[in-house]
Amino acid sequence: MNANSDVFLRKALELAGDFHPVDCPTEEDWEFLEREIGFTLPVEHKQFVSRFGSGRFGDDLYLLNPRAKGAGQLSANALQNYAAQTALLLAEMPRRVYPDGTLILLATTTSRLDWFMDGTEPKGLVFFDLGIYRVFNLPFTFAEFVCKLYTGELNYDWEESVKKTIWSGDDAPFFKPMTNL
Repeated sequence: MNANSDVFLRKALELAGDFHPVDCPTEEDWEFLEREIGFTLPVEHKQFVSRFGSGRFGDDLYLLNPRAKGAGQLSANALQNYAAQTALLLAEMPRRVYPDGTLILLATTTSRLDWFMDGTEPKGLVFFDLGIYRVFNLPFTFAEFVCKLYTGELNYDWEESVKKTIWSGDDAPFFKPMTNL
């Protein structure tokens, strides 16, 4: 883990406060997933998910996880289902998702906002807004992105609307552990 990503993991844990993670993936879970999909995920992301486990940020940003059950699961089958369910929307996008492309879904909302990593270039995020067909290549780890979005430090024209989508209520927690998403 590099020093910068360690800073954002610590910051995310601080923002989350006292919580009890559930379904935390093990190294074996990650190894199985990587063999299954044929891509290696960034160490920083695996460590982040392994500390947070299954759950959501705010009201609507679901963190995918190889140990999770249900809709929050990160697996080849779950990625194939995502691609099939969103095929018409994804057809308009300039980048392709697994299994036909190299983008691996990491987190999603119910509002058609999705975050990916590129399996061939695992530095940074790719953000799809499927509601308006926009794609953004972001120079952040997921931990850095979620911290900077929450604290208002991103400086993108869409930052405030995405933040309001994820943390829609004043009482929305930074992160809420959840089983069986």
